[in-house]
Amino acid sequence: THEFKTPIATIRLAADALSNPAVASQSDKVNYYSDIIKEENERMNSHVESILNMALFDKNQFIPNPQVTDLHELLNQVIKSMQLQAGARGGTIATKFSAKNVYVSADLQFLPVVFMNLIDNAVRYGREGGQLAVTLQNSPDHITLIVADDGPGIPETERANIFERFVRGSGQDSPGAGLGLAIVKQAVQRLRGSVQIETGLDGRGVAFVVWIPSWRGDWHR
Repeated sequence: THEFKTPIATIRLAADALSNPAVASQSDKVNYYSDIIKEENERMNSHVESILNMALFDKNQFIPNPQVTDLHELLNQVIKSMQLQAGARGGTIATKFSAKNVYVSADLQFLPVVFMNLIDNAVRYGREGGQLAVTLQNSPDHITLIVADDGPGIPETERANIFERFVRGSGQDSPGAGLGLAIVKQAVQRLRGSVQIETGLDGRGVAFVVWIPSWRGDWHR
């Protein structure tokens, strides 16, 4: 599944960059790519724990450990690790952060996986050389996250089942087991939120819209 393939691919791209003599001669760039490799290695370890905990979801044995989290900070960390993959396809990641209250109470084993899966999908299936947009804004009681790409999209007839396990869109030729969006839905529901699919940028591609209750200091779980 791409929960593992994404950090592996990022590590490969960073390692390739380090082998470039033009990069190797600049200590700041060496440090930059080395840090990415370390971060992605830690993400791999986190994914192992997440997959094990997903099994506990199925058995209703998962015990959440919510922590108050700044979504700006968390999203920026995920986007930083995904920039290499977007750049490898000639694409860019644009951010539109207009939310004022950006704090949620969430289990930090699963919230980064939600962001990683959605952004990874946008990078994989967006138009080569195109742009994907990550938007964060406030609703009355929720924070709204929108990850939109400008790729070929998913037909309306297939959208109803796209969050089911082992379901993949007919136009998705990238390797995968069809588990990423199922994990996104299950994790978001555990956060007392919801997720849906809409039309993407300029009427092209797809946009995944996630609603997560904002933290107001009056609840912890």
